[in-house]
Amino acid sequence: MQSYHRVHVQLKRKDRQQVAEMLTKGRESARVLRRASILRQLDHGQKAAQVAANLGVASKTVRAIGRRYEENWNRHCMKSRGPAKIERWT
Repeated sequence: MQSYHRVHVQLKRKDRQQVAEMLTKGRESARVLRRASILRQLDHGQKAAQVAANLGVASKTVRAIGRRYEENWNRHCMKSRGPAKIERWT
């Protein structure tokens, strides 16, 4: 059986305010809002498996987002790493 790294997320006051603002306004993409929700739940002490069940994502996703926060949080942590936007020619 594989052992997973426990994710202990303690949001800083500034980060907690930023996450709360994102979730309140809801103007970000669904990916960003999901990441914010994951960080908020981890900050409240929930385990990765609980958060994953609450949000309908994989536990691996929750651990990856928590680990990315632990390693090096910055404003760009919440931004999408998806494909670049393609400009349409008219």
